[in-house]
Amino acid sequence: IEEQLAFLNDEYLSHFDAIEVNTEVGIQTPFTKGKVVSYPYSVGSEEPTDNRTLHSFAYVLPDVTPEHRTLGTL
Repeated sequence: IEEQLAFLNDEYLSHFDAIEVNTEVGIQTPFTKGKVVSYPYSVGSEEPTDNRTLHSFAYVLPDVTPEHRTLGTL
């Protein structure tokens, strides 16, 4: 792997300046109500559309305080 990493560095990465990037994920605002969204997606012209449904389900959880962490381990 060291050889591959050296190649990537020598042939690609070394041609760019390093920059600091803020990758922190901020606190998300809670939803005020549920939301249902539907989007079409591509299916090949010769493919059947029966049983081709995709579902996604998500929650936004509240902040976890040290007290909640402690109670969660009991």
